[in-house]
Amino acid sequence: NSYEKVDGRPVCDYGNATCKAVVPESFPILAGVYEDFTSQWYGDVGAQITITVLINLAVTCLPLTFEYPLQLLTELFARNFAVTQQALERAYEGPVFELASRYGALLSALLVCQ
Repeated sequence: NSYEKVDGRPVCDYGNATCKAVVPESFPILAGVYEDFTSQWYGDVGAQITITVLINLAVTCLPLTFEYPLQLLTELFARNFAVTQQALERAYEGPVFELASRYGALLSALLVCQ
């Protein structure tokens, strides 16, 4: 292992450069079993990160895939069974566009996938 200890806490040593920042024991970053991005690292850690990103994308996109067909069914139902003009207009309004949550999901996907 290429990690040394200074005052009982690990210090990273990467290649020819040495990281001068001392990492606290309660936050064991750079204290894993992999020294670099190897094929074993990608097999273990990279696969888990990829699965997490795919789940995150699916969870954020799944509700959007059901909104459009549900909106079409609502309009069809209202077209045939709405009693008042107000009920018909409400059916054609559609869902509220939540810009903050969609923008956050987009940034999350873009920044993690880079």
